[in-house]
Amino acid sequence: SDGVSREGRGNVLGLEPQASYAFSLDDGATWTAGTGTQFSLPAASYDPGQIKVRQIDAAGNTSPVAHNLQKWLIDAQAPTAQLSVELPDNASVLKANATATLRLILSEPLPNLPHVDSEAGQLGPWQAVSETEFTATFIPKNLIEGTFALKLGEFQDAAGNPGQYSSQSATTSQVDTRPPLAPSLFLTDTGRSSSDGVSQNPMLQVKGLEPQASWAYSTDGGVNWTNGSGESLTLADGVYPRAQILVRQTDAAGNRSGVGQNALQWQIDTTAPAVMGQAIGGD
Repeated sequence: SDGVSREGRGNVLGLEPQASYAFSLDDGATWTAGTGTQFSLPAASYDPGQIKVRQIDAAGNTSPVAHNLQKWLIDAQAPTAQLSVELPDNASVLKANATATLRLILSEPLPNLPHVDSEAGQLGPWQAVSETEFTATFIPKNLIEGTFALKLGEFQDAAGNPGQYSSQSATTSQVDTRPPLAPSLFLTDTGRSSSDGVSQNPMLQVKGLEPQASWAYSTDGGVNWTNGSGESLTLADGVYPRAQILVRQTDAAGNRSGVGQNALQWQIDTTAPAVMGQAIGGD
């Protein structure tokens, strides 16, 4: 009932037997003889009264003119849609506690926006930028890592033309909402016992770092943190109670791990003991 159609045909009703008819698409300026009970309408917009039709009966009598009572729009052009993903701060990976912006650009206004399918998260409501551009917030699921796909569902325009997907209607992006595991600290225990936590070697090995991850450590129970490099850190001489030495890592996506720690008290002693001598006297 809205006068919009993808079918470019005008149906002629009420023709008398053996009557002929003619139609006009330009408000009666020119007329074309019709055949059958339909005539073609090129894709265009037609104002009320612009399309006219009349019949001539077998005796040669011409009827009054009938016309379209409302505006008609013939639209045979399939709508297109382009979907893109915008990650925050120009990031290459969507990390935990972050959201992405989906941008939908249409070739024409649609009566209903297409659904977006993804198993990697949820999509918020579309917000209109214009009649043909919309944005929505994409919230990824927790504890997933890899490539996620976003695909538009079926859509059609007001004329009923099925939508066509552009090259970006099915798009993919990277997501990493899985925090890395906490790194581990290893002490090389030297001296008479290999398990008493006392060592002359001040270097601790940091294990379990992910590729391209950054890491930091604390030697005062987390009050202060120092950025680490390589896969080791050096301690000053002293006694370090359990959980005083902490280490954590941040992966390439920006997800921070839990904290690794020294599970036992460690003591670093790099000072050699003093030499004890005995004086020998003579007569």
